Amino acid sequence: MYRGLPTISLPEPERPPFVDRLRRALDLAAAEESGRLRVVHSWVGDEVPGGAIRRAGWQSRVLTITGPRRAPIDVWFDADDGDVSVIGDVSVPDWSLHDAAAESACLAASGQLLHDLAAGRLPRGRRSDFVRSSTVLALLGAGAVVGAVVVDVLRARGRGRSA
Repeated sequence: MYRGLPTISLPEPERPPFVDRLRRALDLAAAEESGRLRVVHSWVGDEVPGGAIRRAGWQSRVLTITGPRRAPIDVWFDADDGDVSVIGDVSVPDWSLHDAAAESACLAASGQLLHDLAAGRLPRGRRSDFVRSSTVLALLGAGAVVGAVVVDVLRARGRGRSA
C-alpha cells in the first residue's frame, strides 16, 4: 500500500473505469458539503533519487475550505496493485478492490470519509498525536526557559539595589 512520499506530476495514462467512479463519488460528496470541501484530482508518482519513478497512481486531494482547518487528505488509487489508500492525518482502513462488493464498499466509505471530514468527525492519526504532544512539550520547555531568565533578571536587579 502507498504511504505517501513526495510526488511529481506525470503524463496520465488511460484511467481504469473505477478511478472515474471513485472521482465522481468524491466530487458528489464534496458538492453535498456546500463548499466546505474541495477535491483536486491528479495522476502522480514517487520520484526516487536519480529521477526514476518508483510508484504511480491516481490521487484525489481533499482540502477543507471552511470550518476548522485540517491537513489535506489524499485518496490514492495505486496503478500497480489497484488498491485504494487514504493518506493524511486520519486513521481509516485501506480498501482492496478485488470484487464488486469491495468496490461498492470503497465508494460508499469514500463518500462518508468526506462527510466525516467536513463535520470534524475523523479520528486523528498517531503521527498527529505525537506532533501535538511534541509541540506542547516544546512550548512548556520554552516557557520554563523564559521563566528562569525572568527570575534570574529579577534576582540580579534585587542584588543591585541592596548594594
